Amino acid sequence: MAENPDKKSCGVLRYSDVQRSLQERAPQLFEILFEKAKDGDLASIKEYLDRAYGRAPQSIDIGGAGGGPVAVDVKLSPELAAALGRLTVEETRK
Repeated sequence: MAENPDKKSCGVLRYSDVQRSLQERAPQLFEILFEKAKDGDLASIKEYLDRAYGRAPQSIDIGGAGGGPVAVDVKLSPELAAALGRLTVEETRK
């Protein structure tokens, strides 16, 4: 099998063809999805609502134990600590 020296542009072309095809067929696909949703298909109902009204926002809980602050342990190289002026190189090697 011969190697395609222009794989990247070939892949981009195929992707753009698929994208254009989907855009042209979107109204028909949306109608099919709507009909399946009306028939009670739960996956279609969810997908239809997500596409028509947008997905519900998802919350992410960022916190430490018991809702407190997140503990971060940062270790600096001796040279960086010295450059920051917090410790001398000798103090960091103890």
